[in-house]
Amino acid sequence: MLDDLDYSISKLLSGKTLCYIGDDIVYVSKPKQEDLLLIYDRCSKVWSECLDLLTKDEMLNFMLENEIWTLDEQKELDNLPDLIDNLKSDLYKAYTQFKYRDTIRQKLKNSRERLNKLYGKRHVYDDVTKDGHYNFIKSMYMVGFGVYTERGERYWTRDSFLTADFNVLESVTRQYTEKLLNDKQIRSLARSVQWRTYWQLNKNPRDIFQVNSLAELSDEQRALIWWSQQYDSIYSAGEDTPDDEVIEDDDLLDGWIKAQNKKSKRKQSDSSSTDGKRQDVFVIVENPDDLARVESLNSDQAKILKRKVIGQ
Repeated sequence: MLDDLDYSISKLLSGKTLCYIGDDIVYVSKPKQEDLLLIYDRCSKVWSECLDLLTKDEMLNFMLENEIWTLDEQKELDNLPDLIDNLKSDLYKAYTQFKYRDTIRQKLKNSRERLNKLYGKRHVYDDVTKDGHYNFIKSMYMVGFGVYTERGERYWTRDSFLTADFNVLESVTRQYTEKLLNDKQIRSLARSVQWRTYWQLNKNPRDIFQVNSLAELSDEQRALIWWSQQYDSIYSAGEDTPDDEVIEDDDLLDGWIKAQNKKSKRKQSDSSSTDGKRQDVFVIVENPDDLARVESLNSDQAKILKRKVIGQ
């Protein structure tokens, strides 16, 4: 996984991933729409021909029957994403209340590790299922049909792809997969000064990525657009805009987003019963450093109001 922002921006703006076949440079991009039709057609035939393989549901039943996997583990796996979301909310509350942050971060770390362990155990046999074989073949087609030489020519034609060297195709697919940006990297890129310079000048995806249709955008490009729009909303939240420390921390920011959603729903539900009067929020602090942070969270209007109240 790559952390260099300039490289990542160039990669996403071009819509290409640089790979090697021997000493030769090739570029992998999203297949054309007409190629996608052919890919899905051929993969559907692969699915229908895999009569001797178990489906993922049949494999799950096999694992349960042979006690390789249990219903208790499945329940825990299903519940962990919600638990992690709740811990993010707790972490944001701890940021404003200045308690238990390290403890919550450790719980988050432990929960993620447990989630990864259970997920790995649950899906250990995916590759030998009908679904796994289908996804493997599809990934080969998706990459293979998008490989181009430095001259912009297809490395494999539709016909030559059927007889392509498997080791070469597997190597290019592995390189491409290893260079995919994960969600954490996309978010870091979306809020970076380097990227937001491009984004603020022109927020039209067709212009930024030089595509004729939004359907031509890669999954990475779509994710970058989505997060860029999210950060636009966050930065324009007015008095509710979180501190930079929160924005730069994905877990804290996720907790802030959840808190804002709850706040919005609460306002909607209370709108018919309130008299429009402002309610003050009091935070109990335990030391001068905490007091300073609380003061920094107040808006200028709130600080003026506070001085008036204290002076009464």
